[in-house]
Amino acid sequence: MPGTDAPDDTDVNVYMNVLTMTAPWWQASPRIQINDDTTRYESDQFIPSVTVDCLGGIHVTFYDDRNYTDGPQGDLQPDGCEFPKFDVFYAYSDTQGTQWTNSKLYAVPPEAALDFNLKKIDPHEYNGIASDGDTVWATYAGTWKDDSQNNKAVISANRMDWPPP
Repeated sequence: MPGTDAPDDTDVNVYMNVLTMTAPWWQASPRIQINDDTTRYESDQFIPSVTVDCLGGIHVTFYDDRNYTDGPQGDLQPDGCEFPKFDVFYAYSDTQGTQWTNSKLYAVPPEAALDFNLKKIDPHEYNGIASDGDTVWATYAGTWKDDSQNNKAVISANRMDWPPP
């Protein structure tokens, strides 16, 4: 309920648990929030992809609408937009998931600025992440922000060298 300290059941976040084998069962730790968004009621993080590198670093990408909180995303049509808008974020942990660092990923080339008005594609179809040695690759889908004709689909990829600077 807005204006109270009640938990927000409409806010979607990305979490992980650490599982420990205590024979004969697995025991889960309390959930750990991966995304660093603290906005209540109007921002969601969803469709995560995860990979673990050879040194145990955990890498996650996810869609995120924290920067588009002018109106309810998905339920109504904010700002006259036909579909909700999303960014893609990358989070990594080199502490076995106890602490996370988040950063927004940008379209390639950076000036393209994606506007996730997904008329022709579903975001989960192209969301992926992989690691090899000291490199992490992330792929994701969107549309050109200022494309007034047909909202052509764009698939972007980012390369992150590991460990981060």
